[in-house]
Amino acid sequence: MSKFVKFFGSAHLNGRNVAAYENEDGVKLIAENIVTGEGFGSVQFDSYEDAKEWFDDLGSNNASRLTGALEALSEKSTERRN
Repeated sequence: MSKFVKFFGSAHLNGRNVAAYENEDGVKLIAENIVTGEGFGSVQFDSYEDAKEWFDDLGSNNASRLTGALEALSEKSTERRN
């Protein structure tokens, strides 16, 4: 069972954000429609710190990081990152 941790974006972009869920394997980031809760791509990380580092490396500000993450996640089904 997964437990919601937080949204990584400080604001939603076109009703979408990147949600972090803690599970028995670490942390899964899911690109989500915040209105419907529908996910459209995800990636699994070993830890919250790994997930946060991946997100932070996507751009110089929150808007560019969120845009990059949504694009990257929407191109994937579930993937594992170490």
